[in-house]
Amino acid sequence: MIPSLVTLSKDQPQANAQVSYKNQSAELIVTLHRAKPTDVTHDSVTLNLLNKQTQNISHQEISWNGKSTFVLDKNTDYVLSADPMTGSLFKYSFTFDGQSAADINMDQGQKTIQMSYTEAPIPTGTAKVSATGLDGHSATIYFTGEDKETYDLETPKDKTISLPANQSYNVTANTFTVDGYRYSLDNPQTISISENKTTAVALAFNKSPVPTTKQFITGYWENWKGALRPQGSTNVNDPAYYSNDIKPYTHVLYSFLTLAKSPNPDNPQAAYWDGQAIYESMTQANVIDVMTTTDPAWQNPHNWQKLKIDALIKAVHNNKSKFIWAIGGWSDLTKTIKPEQIDTFVNKVVELLKLSGDGVDFDWEHLSQDQAITKQQLDTLAETLLKLRQALDKAGMQDKQIGYTTRFNAFMQNASDYGFSHFASDGEGLAINNWLKAHGSSLNAVVDWVNIMAYDVGPNDMPNGQTWSIPVYKDIFDTFAQHIDKSKIVMGFEPGGQAAGGVWEGMAVDKSVIDYIASIPYGGSMFWAINQPAYNSSEVTGDNAYELANYSQQKFGYTH
Repeated sequence: MIPSLVTLSKDQPQANAQVSYKNQSAELIVTLHRAKPTDVTHDSVTLNLLNKQTQNISHQEISWNGKSTFVLDKNTDYVLSADPMTGSLFKYSFTFDGQSAADINMDQGQKTIQMSYTEAPIPTGTAKVSATGLDGHSATIYFTGEDKETYDLETPKDKTISLPANQSYNVTANTFTVDGYRYSLDNPQTISISENKTTAVALAFNKSPVPTTKQFITGYWENWKGALRPQGSTNVNDPAYYSNDIKPYTHVLYSFLTLAKSPNPDNPQAAYWDGQAIYESMTQANVIDVMTTTDPAWQNPHNWQKLKIDALIKAVHNNKSKFIWAIGGWSDLTKTIKPEQIDTFVNKVVELLKLSGDGVDFDWEHLSQDQAITKQQLDTLAETLLKLRQALDKAGMQDKQIGYTTRFNAFMQNASDYGFSHFASDGEGLAINNWLKAHGSSLNAVVDWVNIMAYDVGPNDMPNGQTWSIPVYKDIFDTFAQHIDKSKIVMGFEPGGQAAGGVWEGMAVDKSVIDYIASIPYGGSMFWAINQPAYNSSEVTGDNAYELANYSQQKFGYTH
């Protein structure tokens, strides 16, 4: 605001003042007019912007032959830099108008700065790999250097790999299952690679029967609601506040993280992800920022939400259960992410799981909404699932879980063949699985479970003209079981009021379905939602879910 001087006196108690405002923000546009080098795997470069006044550093990605825009405060000093990058042949250092770092002070509305790079040849050495215990199967060996770059070797097909020299590498491998046996690396190790030298790497794999695991009892936790039955505490920052609600569940899915900064349940935005952050929907902030511990705590402006999430995580872990970040939901962006954003998205998920949580669940509900991009969207989700599993394995995070939540018709080419109405989303799971198989993988290989949303369907769209029945459920199970291991198929229930005119089938039917799940056995049961109050009905959905989850505990052979 530009101030205006006025004079008041006894004789002139009123005066007019002219007030005007100046825009105090400006745009810094960074351009990179260079194609991706052939020896580089990353699709983007990380930019770092230091605010010299607050010492805060913000990060953004810039694509090769692309641009990135920062919104800055005017008349504030910044320093712009970029992370160096190592390819298989060269090390790349980035410059800004010829400088390794650029001092920025925005005294105008917009400024553009040109980014480029210099390259230096990398001295290399060789790792010579031998592996035992694979029984003729193939494994992927990962070499992760001090610079965080990872290099892959497929054994036994490949015996040697050339690596940048004069640094150490952590050697890990993917864990895989064949014919009921799990193969895992017994001796992950650290090696040193010297210039023009060969280092022997002897790896031993362990073969063990896949353990028989009990079934999933999964519940979504609505982050905009409190607990339905707090016991022992009324403090939302106390794990005891959540412990009773989550007790019968093996997996608690925190709902939601979103691609949209401001998710809208009434009118989801028809847009792609901005690529800046995965957002925690209550704070509308980067979930990494929300979950980062600061000292003192008040330096995290989102600590009020972090404390609640930490308490929920603690309650879940005290219950010997898994805390899963659910990404998406109906309110989220309808176009999800672009193919060129996959690597950035995967990196952010890996960063989050290093910080907090036992896995992620994908609940992208608008993949077929825009028929012009449906194939792109389905292929993108398939590639994202594959790359995320690979990235977690490379990072030594094989224990982190990935789930895929989809509709009941995901493995029906045409739902009308089963008595339903035809839906645009028919066959989504088929398309995703086909893409994965065409790229040497499958849904079975990359996800730990597939949740089925068998709710929110009006009677006019149902085979019996009413609601769900045992024969209808069996048809659904059959379509999934043709493509997914039965142990990963989890049937979903919303035991109360529903959206889209859906009518709950009732407690007796749901218990019969759980009996059927236990008898086959299928993977388990899922409920929307643990803490949902009455919605479109006098039924308290969370109370009914609690009863059915406890019934699942009994039928699935749990003791607590």
